[in-house]
Amino acid sequence: MQATIALCFLIGELISIVWLGVAGHPIVSQIGEAVRFAPALLLGAVLSKVADRYLNDAALRRFVLLFAAVSSYVLIARGGGARASSSVAIWTGDGGGTINCPSFR
Repeated sequence: MQATIALCFLIGELISIVWLGVAGHPIVSQIGEAVRFAPALLLGAVLSKVADRYLNDAALRRFVLLFAAVSSYVLIARGGGARASSSVAIWTGDGGGTINCPSFR
C-alpha cells in the first residue's frame, strides 16, 4: 500500500512540475525548496517504516479508502459536480499565483 500511495504522489508531483513549466514558472528555483524539505521527507520515510510494524494493514487500508472517498465527495460537492474552476491556485515560492486552465463546464 505504501508503494501505491508513493506512486500516486510521484505522479501528482510530476504533473505539477510539468504545469509549472507550461505556465512559465522557473522550475530550477523550486529545486532549492525541494532540497530544503528533503530531511523531513527522509524522516517521514523512516518513521513510516517504524509505524508500519504496529499498524493493522486491513484497518489502515479501510481508513485510507474511506478518507479518499470522503475527500473526493467533498471536492466534488464543493466544486458543483463536473464543473471545474477556471483557474488553479498554485504555490510558486514567491507569494503564490494562478494558472488559467480551461473550464470543464
